[in-house]
Amino acid sequence: MYHARSLVTKFSSRVKLRDSQDIAKSNAHPLVVDNIGFEGLASSFSLDKAHLIEVLKKGVSVIRIGKKGKMSSLNLFVQYPFTHIKYGRKLILLSDVEEVRRGMKSREFDTAKSTAYAAEMCLSLIWAKGEQTLNVVFPSAQMFDIWWRGFIDMINAAKNADDEDNYLARKWEKVTGGRNEIDEKKLQLLLKKLNLRAPIKEVKQRLMEVDENNNGKLDYEEMCILFNKLRERGEIREIFDAYKMGGVVTPRDLSRFMRTEQGEDLDDAACEGIMRHFLALHDPQYQEADAPKLSLAQFESFLTTDINHVSRSSSLGVHMDMTMPLTHYFIASSHNTYLQAGQLKGLSSVEQYRTVFKLGCRCVELDIWDGEDGEPIITHGHTLTSKIPFHSVVQCVKDYAFVGSEYPVILSLENHCSRPQQAKMAQYFKDILGDMLATHSQQKGCMAALPSPYELRGKVLLKGKTIGTASEEAAFELERAEEEGGKADQVW
Repeated sequence: MYHARSLVTKFSSRVKLRDSQDIAKSNAHPLVVDNIGFEGLASSFSLDKAHLIEVLKKGVSVIRIGKKGKMSSLNLFVQYPFTHIKYGRKLILLSDVEEVRRGMKSREFDTAKSTAYAAEMCLSLIWAKGEQTLNVVFPSAQMFDIWWRGFIDMINAAKNADDEDNYLARKWEKVTGGRNEIDEKKLQLLLKKLNLRAPIKEVKQRLMEVDENNNGKLDYEEMCILFNKLRERGEIREIFDAYKMGGVVTPRDLSRFMRTEQGEDLDDAACEGIMRHFLALHDPQYQEADAPKLSLAQFESFLTTDINHVSRSSSLGVHMDMTMPLTHYFIASSHNTYLQAGQLKGLSSVEQYRTVFKLGCRCVELDIWDGEDGEPIITHGHTLTSKIPFHSVVQCVKDYAFVGSEYPVILSLENHCSRPQQAKMAQYFKDILGDMLATHSQQKGCMAALPSPYELRGKVLLKGKTIGTASEEAAFELERAEEEGGKADQVW
């Protein structure tokens, strides 16, 4: 079988280009657009696409919010031919961007010293699995609208494209400085940047085969030929040659391949639908009127996309019985959710809650302590970790708890607060979460068992203890220390 997941072991190869973030756009995650909190905001955007492109090329001066909330001015623009976002001297590949957020919704905005900026003019780009962010404030609402629309359109276009020619051209220009030939030393550097691993001996042999002038240098066209020779996988070509008709794979050919090699009973019509879907996503030149057909490169790409996933599509999502009591399930949980790093002196961040909710986590922890001015805070007590406002985390729960899953979220409360600040906590839960909060009054009669995840969809459950007297707090600390295998904190 040659499904996407089995292909990794079935066809091992030194050439990993298709696994590269830069070029494997057929497997790229779709862009997440986070407009939560601004859905009803009217847009002042009115430019057509041609004028939009001109604005993005020209660029705009923005305020950047960096690490620890540090602010600086820089120029932001999309670099022609619209493959990169450039800010200052740095570049972001458009296809690498995973999420576009509107508002002050990143760890950098959370720690920014100034709150004078209007949230509706703040934007964050997220990439590298949430590890990298670009946070900017635009000078006007109109300019924000233009760039918001521009980012979404161009990032989606970059993710849907599968244009290796443009990719090679960009890398060629970067390595050669725009010159029209490359020597052996620079060629090795280019192949490394292309994530194409091949023995030096083979590279030299292939170089001699394609070097028409015999001068030890290649022009761009010769480099493309060399590149294709080095990355060709003989085992896939054998399969392609066995099923192709007239140099390409047609729906009838694909049907034979599916039945014979993968054991899937798909007729010609079903395979035509699959091919049309694949080509619409990965071939910018494909038109609906065209008869669907796959070249060798497209056939190889098809084998490794989710369209040819080894698992049934019905089993990729939630397909289990979700109507049993809540206690019948394992629950994806997070401990010390608020911490970005170490438990002794690491940073605490609301961003951590956004991240785990988007990954589908259903139980998060809130360590809550008395803060200044009667406001509860979340931190790792008796350590040097930073503090975040309790109400900011509750707001994050409201906005993001059900982005990754509709099933209930459990807030595991490690409560160290005095009674006045516990009352403040309760008020925040009621005011911010409202009907999302699961309460006893919502359940009919006496419960013999907990409700099911299905019944609790979209609900937030609170799990914790209240503390009243000093003796109750001391007992809580002792129980907590015993659970963690340590010594109880002294309660004053």
